[in-house]
Amino acid sequence: MIHLILATFESGLGSVLYDDKVISAKNSHSNLEEGYDSSEYYPRFIRALYDFAKELSKETLRVHKVDIGDYYLLLFDTGEVLWGFFCDFWDNMPYTEEKIMKIIKLLDSTVRKADRTQPQFKIENSLHQKLDQILTTQVFPKDKLEEINEIIEKLDNTAPPQITITSVYLFDIDGGIVKAWEPVKDYGGKIRRTLYKLVCEMPFHFQSRLELNVDLGSNENEGWKIIRLGDTEFAMCFRVMYATEHRGLLNVITKSTCEKVLEIIENDIQNVKTKASHYSYEIRAKDFFDF
Repeated sequence: MIHLILATFESGLGSVLYDDKVISAKNSHSNLEEGYDSSEYYPRFIRALYDFAKELSKETLRVHKVDIGDYYLLLFDTGEVLWGFFCDFWDNMPYTEEKIMKIIKLLDSTVRKADRTQPQFKIENSLHQKLDQILTTQVFPKDKLEEINEIIEKLDNTAPPQITITSVYLFDIDGGIVKAWEPVKDYGGKIRRTLYKLVCEMPFHFQSRLELNVDLGSNENEGWKIIRLGDTEFAMCFRVMYATEHRGLLNVITKSTCEKVLEIIENDIQNVKTKASHYSYEIRAKDFFDF
């Protein structure tokens, strides 16, 4: 999820154009003086970071990604304006970049016309309304998890002995893991780290239907089956072991499960501008990355 949108000029002057308050300079940078205006700090920070990266690479950087703790910072240089977007580290990159390109297209010409002698500039309300539409995201209806839990628990009885579904994850493409079904505890978080990496990089776009097979390679195939739930921002992720000749049956079982889950949730998905007030999902990244 995009938490912070910044625009800055070569001088380092710029503005915070969107902030959902999840990231704050006061909490993240305790050495800042009391009363320090973070809206001035952030634009200068991304400009200095980008210039440093460009100097090291000795070439013009159009796009640059920086990992910062539980977040990543995407920097886009459109010539006169450097754009910065703070996002959660688990966010799917193709999906997030698609949103970012829409935001830059909406605001870039307006920002270019801003007074560059001032530390802050504003955008008009009509653009803010369009920005809110682009930032709209979905919140999973957690009251439906009990029904979904019954479906997942029946998987063991549905699958033949040649197919073993070792764990199942309900994933929010810009909110992380909503729910995990793990018969065997994932000590050290190795399985979930693999899942986050897969989901972050898979080709998840606004209008696309997605079904992804990822084989890890062995005599008995081990891998992932990831299926998007309709055109929602959610996906079911199955970690599986199966014999090659049973791939077709695996597809039938997992698709059937996803269809049942989608039927349960599709009329109860809530659209919001930010998930900041909905961050009560069962598993957060810090729960298994800090060990």
